[in-house]
Amino acid sequence: MVEESLLQKYPNLKKQAKTGKIFGSDFEGSWTNDNILEGFKKFFDENGRYPTAEEIDQYEFLPSSRQIQRAFGGLRNLRKKLGLEIADYGRGVNRSKIAFEANKRGGIGEKETEEVLINHFGEYFVHVEKPLYKYIKSESELRKDSKCRVDFLVYAKNYTFCVDVFFTNTLRTFISNINAKSKKYTNLLIDVYLVNLNENGNITESAINLYLKRKSNKLDSNVKVLNKSAFYGIIKNIPAIEVLST
Repeated sequence: MVEESLLQKYPNLKKQAKTGKIFGSDFEGSWTNDNILEGFKKFFDENGRYPTAEEIDQYEFLPSSRQIQRAFGGLRNLRKKLGLEIADYGRGVNRSKIAFEANKRGGIGEKETEEVLINHFGEYFVHVEKPLYKYIKSESELRKDSKCRVDFLVYAKNYTFCVDVFFTNTLRTFISNINAKSKKYTNLLIDVYLVNLNENGNITESAINLYLKRKSNKLDSNVKVLNKSAFYGIIKNIPAIEVLST
């Protein structure tokens, strides 16, 4: 049920009836053009642009992309029917713009993470783009390429770990990122923290835990997946190496 305060601004707003799946696909009840248009308006007000197909499946005030395909022949046709300004975010300049913004935000978040690590552990003990050759379990699996590097290698008191940070907009792209990174960080003798920098209503700790629980190909036990705030909370409790002053 939609809150009264939202209905005052978006009188035709409708909410999905969730199925309980990570990716909702079928929702109860019928949707009108006015319901859908209000959902697009609300998303635009929150993000400064209209949603992509992946984002629609995660947005509680729009029907699923499957329903849109059945009723309108796809998202592009729906946007045209509703008179939205941009008809396709998956092509050309619009797609490039979304990718650019994600990379830009990821770079800002990476710099922020570096500062947090240095402030706690000290600049000398935080190494950027560090190769992980010495931490690979089997010598036969030695990889002599850039894929064997990690964003941050951190030396703490009696503990060494590495950190891979990334920025993603939807739970679906989050899962794609983790699936790709799980192949990179296999058979390592060191803890790896895969840290999502973009915390939003869809990429919650509970959603991450549910995904990991249902994942058929389990991650190595030394690979940890979590959001930025949870990671920052963890490192606060990891003691830094004490540096003796002269």
